[in-house]
Amino acid sequence: MPCPFCGHSITESRPLLAVNTCHLHACPACQFVFADRRLFVAPLGDKDYYAGHKWPEMEDILTNTKAPDRIRSVRRLGAYHGRWLDIGFGEGDTMRMAHRMGYAVGGVEESALAVGHMKDLLPTGRWMSLKEFRASPPRREFEIVSLYHVLEHVIDFRPAIAAAADALVPGGLLVVEVPYFYCLQAKLRPARWQWAVEHHVNFFTKKNLMTLFEECDCELTAVERRYHLNTGSTKTVAKRVKLAVKRALAKIGFGQAIAVYGRRR
Repeated sequence: MPCPFCGHSITESRPLLAVNTCHLHACPACQFVFADRRLFVAPLGDKDYYAGHKWPEMEDILTNTKAPDRIRSVRRLGAYHGRWLDIGFGEGDTMRMAHRMGYAVGGVEESALAVGHMKDLLPTGRWMSLKEFRASPPRREFEIVSLYHVLEHVIDFRPAIAAAADALVPGGLLVVEVPYFYCLQAKLRPARWQWAVEHHVNFFTKKNLMTLFEECDCELTAVERRYHLNTGSTKTVAKRVKLAVKRALAKIGFGQAIAVYGRRR
């Protein structure tokens, strides 16, 4: 079985981890962890995964750290304004916060319900279905393009990140954040690690991500480790203390996600 990242031939053996139909293997050559493509079955099929979903209110977005942390990291790298395309925008919380802070926002989503929701909320934004994005991909239009927790879902990850990089103007910022299989939580309890789920088919190392950035002609500028996709709320003193502890833990090996930033050459 060839490694989907480097092509190294892997001897058939027991999987590193089996989660329902998702059998994970690790490449000994590049350490890329991946699901056996022959066994993978999309868990939701053709169902829209936001069917019946309760969309977050702005108050919830403002008191949660996910969107503010993402925007803070982007601004720390000098991207204070401009056009921002979020590929796989999900609930839209990051783009709603970015719009509030003066960015011209847009996004791509597979869910028709999510696209319709954002068109209703922010009609001036550029909101596209995945089908529309693939049919007419933007070229050199955006100062920031982000893929937050997208590439772990994508079988053909190289075309996906290449299309994201192509949407950037020269000097634009590419942001990729994914679960990090080599964090301490996953090493200590791999079978119970919360992100070892059947719809996560790729787990990248830092070196894997650096290679992808180089292939897309993007110069690496920063790497961050995050404790979790959603670190928590800041509504109470106790929650703010818990948040500070989580951020400290992320720096000493408990960061369950890795975020990589690069500039388009």
